[in-house]
Amino acid sequence: MRRPGTALATFLVAVSLASVATGEPPIVLPSQLAERLAGDDPPIVLDVRTDVEWDQGHIPGALHIPLQQITERRGEVAKDRDVVVHCQVAPRARMAEKALIMVGHERVFHLEGGFRAWQEAGLAVEK
Repeated sequence: MRRPGTALATFLVAVSLASVATGEPPIVLPSQLAERLAGDDPPIVLDVRTDVEWDQGHIPGALHIPLQQITERRGEVAKDRDVVVHCQVAPRARMAEKALIMVGHERVFHLEGGFRAWQEAGLAVEK
């Protein structure tokens, strides 16, 4: 019998190996992020969308640092935890991920499909 989370761990290892080849952080699907958030060691969810987008709805418990502020506020993101970065779809998140990696963050992940995919999956949204 498999332990809970084993499939997720196996998937994340496979995705991590694939991301090494592309040079981009590993992806996490919305359902996988929801599972991780409900677990014992939840990642930091970093939302890099604008204030207006954030106010319209966000992932519960997310840390909000708009992309334009990521450089000056990067100290707010713990380096000793997994960080799942997202924007509405992907481009701003990719820029923020690179900025975090450049200053030494090693546990950076990308929310596949961004906040839009989170909403489309019917997952909890906070306003």
